[in-house]
Amino acid sequence: MFTLSPTISSPRPPLLDDNLKAPMALDGAFGLSPYLSRLARRRPDTLSSLASKERAIVVEDIIKNVQSLKTERDQVRIMKGLRELKADIHLALASLDLACEWDWNEVTHAYSRFADAAIDVALRAACQHAANKGWIDWQDDTKPLPGLFIIAMGKLGAFELNYSSDVDLIALYDDALFPSSAMAASEAAPRIIKFFSQVLEALTADGYVLRVDLRLRPDPRSTAVAISTKAATTYYESRGQNWERMAYIKARANAGDIETGGEFLHSLESFIWRRHLDYWAIEDIRAIKQQIHTTGGHLELTEPEFDVKLGRGGIREIEFFAQTQQLIHGGKNEDLRLKRTVEALDALADATYIDAKAADELKRCYAVLRGIEHRIQMQNDEHTHTLKENDDARDQISKLCGYSDVDVFNDDVFALRNEVAHHYINLFVAPSQLSGIEGNLVFAGVDEDPATLKTLSGLGLSDPARVVADFQNWHRGGIRATRTPRG
Repeated sequence: MFTLSPTISSPRPPLLDDNLKAPMALDGAFGLSPYLSRLARRRPDTLSSLASKERAIVVEDIIKNVQSLKTERDQVRIMKGLRELKADIHLALASLDLACEWDWNEVTHAYSRFADAAIDVALRAACQHAANKGWIDWQDDTKPLPGLFIIAMGKLGAFELNYSSDVDLIALYDDALFPSSAMAASEAAPRIIKFFSQVLEALTADGYVLRVDLRLRPDPRSTAVAISTKAATTYYESRGQNWERMAYIKARANAGDIETGGEFLHSLESFIWRRHLDYWAIEDIRAIKQQIHTTGGHLELTEPEFDVKLGRGGIREIEFFAQTQQLIHGGKNEDLRLKRTVEALDALADATYIDAKAADELKRCYAVLRGIEHRIQMQNDEHTHTLKENDDARDQISKLCGYSDVDVFNDDVFALRNEVAHHYINLFVAPSQLSGIEGNLVFAGVDEDPATLKTLSGLGLSDPARVVADFQNWHRGGIRATRTPRG
């Protein structure tokens, strides 16, 4: 059985000062993680605090310091401060995670709170910039700009943000509340959000804060990065897709005019939680499952290379297992409308929609997989989830997980994947193939399904990506014939 243990210590890299004090597990990780080693050189005072103070208090102090930047008016200081505090929170959380003093739940909740605070600061900075330019009439800048808000999706929405994750956000504005001035809301709001993204994403000498993904908004290929609540509501009521309903299970307003954001989400409840699902909705959910099955790139559990997020027996399969049951039963049972994966599994077991033993096994596997994911990302602060086959990085990750023998680590990873796959594979019976066609034909979601691109290429299509884009456009009602359920 896979267990996470404190990091197996490795010698310090030569560039690190021998007099630099650090918590034991973090100190032992510097030789295994180039990223943590770089942070230690950049932030020696933070390292000293982590060695001398209670680390949970250090985490709280970092989040408070982010929140204090809301009163700062200097854009350069805001950007520098956010990047330095991101380095600090990564050091602090790594010290607690690698020592196994905090589990994935505590680590992701704290990092989500940091991200919320950073997003709020960045949005205020962008609104201040817009006010200075005369784009908006912001009368009281001690309060959020009226009508403009951010919806946190995915793991951030559920307070489950992992160590080096993108943040999935949707930016919206209410025309009736937005304080337009020299520009209409439809022009000013997208400019604010573009500036906001740069505050967080721009790579400076101090690094970056968060990578922002705004593609979960309605019809991202043809809409601005911020859209009106009226346009969004019309889209979801007429052309919203099942994968979007699934995405909104975890959604919450986390920055800007949160009250208006909460009202918007409340208005979508009838879209998200349907009392009855028709045959085509179930088939659509089945297609999403098939896409998840192939996006990770490894159809066989025997493959040694493993994407712990998207691969067979990985994180996404557990999340999908919970969310499909929530989507199917949550319209009638409000107790299932929970954002966090492990809480949803408990609620489904309590309601007897899934077996209690299965829920417990999936929760245990989920905790371990999230821990492995963090250690992969701690190596270089990259948005990656892959355990490569037989390379030095895999051996280093096994040590970060507390394994002194990489072969034992590999065996335990294999057993873990099989346990998850055992529950996931029976979730839906596999759909029948179209006559004469082998491979995927899946067009749900924002990203292209690699297996579908391969299938289309095999059918002789010279530009399969364009075909996928056309189908996704049809799904969103891009032509009149597909704008009604009957169409």
